[in-house]
Amino acid sequence: MSDVKIVKATVDNSGSRYANTLPTIDVKQGGQWGFLPVVGGIENGNSIESYLHEAKYMRRDLIAVTLTVPKFMDYLPNPESWKAATKAMLDVHAKTIDGLNTSLVAEKSEADLGLSGAKFAEYIKTTRESSSVSITLEEKVGLPWETLFDVWIRYGIGDPDTTNNTPLINRLLKDEDVPEVYSPNWKTMSAVFIEPDELMRKPVHVFLTLNMGPNGNPDILGKKDKAGSREFKTITQELGGFTIPGTNRRVWALGVRVLNNLELWKKDPEDLLLPVDTVDPTLETIDGVNIYYDGIKPGTDSDAEGNNVSATADTTTTV
Repeated sequence: MSDVKIVKATVDNSGSRYANTLPTIDVKQGGQWGFLPVVGGIENGNSIESYLHEAKYMRRDLIAVTLTVPKFMDYLPNPESWKAATKAMLDVHAKTIDGLNTSLVAEKSEADLGLSGAKFAEYIKTTRESSSVSITLEEKVGLPWETLFDVWIRYGIGDPDTTNNTPLINRLLKDEDVPEVYSPNWKTMSAVFIEPDELMRKPVHVFLTLNMGPNGNPDILGKKDKAGSREFKTITQELGGFTIPGTNRRVWALGVRVLNNLELWKKDPEDLLLPVDTVDPTLETIDGVNIYYDGIKPGTDSDAEGNNVSATADTTTTV
């Protein structure tokens, strides 16, 4: 049997997604919605399994990779903790990521075509949809996300209790650290969002989003309801930002490089690190009974008495 026929969506040699990427099913083959469905055929003496060309595209979850965090965090106490928390928020804790849209819009203007009511349309402008990144998070014990956004807004953007909404990081800056201009990179973050292919080796879509920041702190509410049940706190946070699409060759190259560096196809779900992989020393015996299986102390070649059993390990369970 032959495999599906592939063509390259080559437009130019720029290195963009239209140059040398995205192997594409050859839509000249097959076709199930004509007068009769086409399920096979012969081309140049080779068998063509045309039904394979009906393989459907299914959108896959984005991989988010934070590229920069707000610069004001460099001047907080324990800056690495704040920066790591910001990256973790988007990269691994965001339950949903939405709002990325780089679709094109072709606007038309219409005029009457005679007196019949028919219309003649002409294109007058093309635009791109605007993206605004939105995420959902589930709050953790200790309220890390509430705290992160509170500090981000009051210290990085502006404190509501100061006369001019001055960011509180101003109190922590040394004279030599005060910027000439408190520019947006002090207050916002940037990230690349990659939709991978099925094997996690190539990008299908890439979005580079800059100038992202919170639109507010999560709701801080108090109430009493003895008849009700306790509930998880789910946070929806608008991060906004502006997005450069993967049709830009530098954005596409960034997505390719980041995905290659992640090497997700090498991750083995059957070899996950365990939170516990040894026996607590205080549990080595219970009421004088050796609890070790097979007579071998976990993580060593010794039995519970310290004897080396690497060559003659007794496989009899001792409990």
